[in-house]
Amino acid sequence: MARVVEAAVTDFSETVRVEKIVTRTREGAERYREIVTALKRQVAVPSILINGKPVFEQTPGVDELQQTLRQMEKNLGVSGKNGK
Repeated sequence: MARVVEAAVTDFSETVRVEKIVTRTREGAERYREIVTALKRQVAVPSILINGKPVFEQTPGVDELQQTLRQMEKNLGVSGKNGK
């Protein structure tokens, strides 16, 4: 899933920040626990969260993720790289 995210966000470098959480590390496990506590529910591993909310709990295609990001930018009135 990480490769899909990395490929999808290349056009969104100015508007998207990626945080990869590796739950096998202490820091990653603690961050995961923070997320679960905030959401008040378990989140599948791996998952893609956008603005703190689970959006994909199964690996999407690069195009599907990019389309989702473009729609979110549009809803927020933000334009990504090259106005896409």
